Amino acid sequence: NKGATVVSIVTEGGNRRMSSRNLEYENLLTLKNCNFEENSASDAIIKGSESSIVLDSVIFERNTMENVVDISNGFLFLVDSCFIDSGTTSTLINNKNSGVIIDDIFLSGSDNSECVGYLDDNGGCNSLTSASSCIAEKKRCISRWIDLAIAMRTISADDEEHIFTVCPNAVLDASNSGPIVINESKTVLRCGGNGASDGNCVVKGGDIQFKIEGSPKDVLFSGITFAEASVAAINAAGDRASQASVVDCIFRDIKGAHAALLIYGGKVPLIQRTGRRLSIEDFTEAYERSMTVEVSYSLFSSNEVNLAPIANLKGSLEVSSCKFNSNNGTTIAGGVMEWFSGSISVKKSCFTSNYGTLAGSIYANGDLAVETECFSEGNQNSDQRCNDGLFLATAREFDGGPTGLCVAIVNSECGAKVAPAVPPTVAPTVPVRPTSVSPQIQCIQSWSALNSSISEGIQNTFTLCPDKDLLAGEDAIILNRRTEGTDIAIECYGESGETCLIKGGRRHFHILGEGIQVLFRGIKFEDSKDVSILAAGDGNSKLRFKDCEWTANKGPAAVLIYNGIMGDEYDIESLKYPGKSMSVNFDSCSFTNHTATTGVVVNIGGTVIMTTSAFKSNQDTSIGCIQCVGEDSRLELYDNCFIENDSNKPGAVFLTDGAEMRVNDGNFGYDNKVPATLTNCADIFTLAPGEMCNAITCPGTCSTFDAKGCGISGFGYAAPSLAPIPDNGNINSPFIGTIKLEETSLFTSLFFLRNICVALLTVFFGICAVFSCSKTYYGAGEKKEKKSDESNPPSKTESMSSREANGMNVKEQEVVKQKQGGLFRRGKRKTESNDDETNLVVDAECVPISKGEPSAAFGQVAEDPMELS
Repeated sequence: NKGATVVSIVTEGGNRRMSSRNLEYENLLTLKNCNFEENSASDAIIKGSESSIVLDSVIFERNTMENVVDISNGFLFLVDSCFIDSGTTSTLINNKNSGVIIDDIFLSGSDNSECVGYLDDNGGCNSLTSASSCIAEKKRCISRWIDLAIAMRTISADDEEHIFTVCPNAVLDASNSGPIVINESKTVLRCGGNGASDGNCVVKGGDIQFKIEGSPKDVLFSGITFAEASVAAINAAGDRASQASVVDCIFRDIKGAHAALLIYGGKVPLIQRTGRRLSIEDFTEAYERSMTVEVSYSLFSSNEVNLAPIANLKGSLEVSSCKFNSNNGTTIAGGVMEWFSGSISVKKSCFTSNYGTLAGSIYANGDLAVETECFSEGNQNSDQRCNDGLFLATAREFDGGPTGLCVAIVNSECGAKVAPAVPPTVAPTVPVRPTSVSPQIQCIQSWSALNSSISEGIQNTFTLCPDKDLLAGEDAIILNRRTEGTDIAIECYGESGETCLIKGGRRHFHILGEGIQVLFRGIKFEDSKDVSILAAGDGNSKLRFKDCEWTANKGPAAVLIYNGIMGDEYDIESLKYPGKSMSVNFDSCSFTNHTATTGVVVNIGGTVIMTTSAFKSNQDTSIGCIQCVGEDSRLELYDNCFIENDSNKPGAVFLTDGAEMRVNDGNFGYDNKVPATLTNCADIFTLAPGEMCNAITCPGTCSTFDAKGCGISGFGYAAPSLAPIPDNGNINSPFIGTIKLEETSLFTSLFFLRNICVALLTVFFGICAVFSCSKTYYGAGEKKEKKSDESNPPSKTESMSSREANGMNVKEQEVVKQKQGGLFRRGKRKTESNDDETNLVVDAECVPISKGEPSAAFGQVAEDPMELS
């Protein structure tokens, strides 16, 4: 900001009151946890007259002005605030006849002022003594893992930058906790205010500490030390559109994990606590390309991992100015590895004293670019074939080792540069893990215990035991907001991929309230008699399911999103539209073997985002797998599979009353069954405005899923090879965007049914006529023709002339037809005359049918068309 002042407060006329301590005023300005950065003021940043000003934990940084604070005839209370690089020309605080209380002030780079302090009534300078550090920053930073998890879980989807600052020298213990999931763009996790590794901000313990999901961009880790993760410190599992940067971070003492930094979008294999060590063969190639990660100015030291300190599985990786020292990649590489045809670029980085089974420094199967500034020394691999080079594999032969080329890294010295901000001077000290075994987390083993824990309201994260089935009671557990800023997480304890079972009962969970946020992770919901999940929060509420399963539920729906009033006895299709309902996100979930009376997921007025989820073998549903109702309803589908589902109305997805939908081209449908009497629409159906479905007609539009196969683990299907269906106007092309409803009148529907009936009758009488003619008139012109030589019937590749056909009886003709086998296409009829008789001739063609893909000659006339009299 530029001007005379940034903030000004003035009392005109002055309503004064006396206190026993100070002269105070009705006008009161309080600033708490505020920052003033890079402002330019000709007078002062904050100016007050005949007013009270309270500055609590305020940071003034890189401002240019005559005074930072100018107070006259008033009162100033200044505490826990910081003046950093303040370019004042006079003094920090200009005081004229005012009461002043100042405590715990931090000064840095403010020596250019005439008075580094405040002026008294006589114009004398009262210098301020600086505190050892900026207390304001400490009061705003995070020092506990649980606080970081709660803070990062509550960020909203917007264009703002979400900055989370870890307190310098803080140790965040992630042991016995699931990963913090990052799925919003511009999320920043930094150490201290400057994001430098010398701040010694340590995250230790846990399986996966941080997991990136979805399509976030501009994710940044800056200055964080990651230690002692048992699966991966960071699992970069976002899709191809997502991007993250790791700057000036330290990865150290990570033992037994897959990698310190794992770029992989598939399901991460469980770490074997005993027995064999996992290898790359335990990973399944992800269906789509993984995300992009840039790593710079970072250190990887003393890690012992299964694959490599950085393992890139089908993603894009850029490494620059990094150091790899004393790491052990027990199955692949000591520094960086690539698999599943990803891409890596390594620049100005150094590899020293590392060990990798296949390569001491770098192993690559895909594209690789390494600049000459890289340095490698003292590294080893198992057969000494590629110790200090980068190994470019050409084949994966594990019995005798991989084949390929080892390219030497020839730079004579380490060219890695320090971080451009504050470089780490010494490696931060990682707290030593106690020799005694830390106690296991107390997971919940029964439905009643879960209900009691939630009702007490003491905690917000509830961990279920994976080996205990929770038998649900008749009453649902109610999840609602207890205090401002609190959300609820119900998770399955154990390795990634574990599932905890909640079974039976009438209804499992009832979510309600305003602005509530709930997360379910790794839960399996089975055999509910009513809806398993009733999502009844308002339009500002959010519900998220990650790696959850629903199976064999028998109620009206597995999940019902409805912010309205409903009793114990209700009909979903008769519920009144309530207005905006909550948002529900399904990520890597499955819905199988339901006999829901309405639909599997029913959304009335809310938002459903369905990603990489599967619907399979759901039977006898009234309205498909997903139903959206109401003008505020929204559905987003990304890379899902709908397989062998059975519905009484058109479409695996059914939309009505102005509901909107967005899809990508990764959704797949196969063998979903709908009533043939209504319309042959098995994928996406949108009911026309103002219309209703009945047993005879269902007016609306149909769209198709675009993917050719399902890549979700456990649901692998590929579309059968079919000849293309011509676009005749009845089926819209696959789309991305909002479905536009197309009106269809009742008259049009009845006209369509009439055409079907006429066509069926025509086919029926045609078959009867052909059968009758073949019995009575099989040899037209037989009186004048001789039979052909029965001992030499035409071969399979030969055509049969009209004369040859006339000379055979019906049985002989059928044998020849069977041998010839093909698609017979009838042409125009005409008459041929000669001296003896007049015959009816039908022009026709026989198109060969080949196995597998359609023939290139499909639709063309055969070389020797068959002519039948």
